[in-house]
Amino acid sequence: MTNRTGSPPAALYPQKDGISHFSHKSRHSSQALGGHLAWFVDIKAVYARTGEGERAMIAWEQQRNREQTDQRRDVRAQAKPGWAWLAWDSLLLFLICTADMCSTLYWVHVGAASEANPWMAFCLHHGDIAFCAAKMVSFLPLLAFAAYYRPRRPRLIAISLRGTVALYVGIYLLAVGGQWL
Repeated sequence: MTNRTGSPPAALYPQKDGISHFSHKSRHSSQALGGHLAWFVDIKAVYARTGEGERAMIAWEQQRNREQTDQRRDVRAQAKPGWAWLAWDSLLLFLICTADMCSTLYWVHVGAASEANPWMAFCLHHGDIAFCAAKMVSFLPLLAFAAYYRPRRPRLIAISLRGTVALYVGIYLLAVGGQWL
C-alpha cells in the first residue's frame, strides 16, 4: 500500500478539484526538518485540517506497521544458528581465556606467581578442578550467548567480542607485564 519511498499512494492525498492540498511551504518545511518524519507530520496536519481521508490514513499507517513487522520477522527467520560458535573472535577469546587459566595454574604451582583475583584465589585454594571450573564459568556463558545471538545481531556480537578480547589482553599485559618491569 506504499510506494518505494514509504509514502502513501497518491490516492490517499487529500485533493479538491484534482489539486493537492499540500502547500509550497509544507514541502520545504518537511525537507528542512529531515525527510520522512517531517513529511509524516505534514500529512497528518493536512488531514487534520481538511477532515478528509482519516480512515485512509489510519489504514495506511496500519499497513505500514504490518509491513515493517513482517520485514523484521523475515530477517529473524533467515538468521539460522549454524556454526556461529566457530567465529574467529569467539575462538580467539576461548583460546586466550584457556591459555590464561593454564598459565596461571603453571605459575602458581611453580611458585613464580600467585592469583591476584580473590575469588579465583579462593577457588584455587580448593583445588585445580575448582579453579578450572570457576574460570570456565566466567567465560563460557558469554561465548554461548554470543553464538546464540550472532545470527540475529552479527555486528553487535562481533564488536562486543573483539572489544572483550582487546580489554582482556590489555588487562593481562598490564597485570603480568607490570610484574616484569
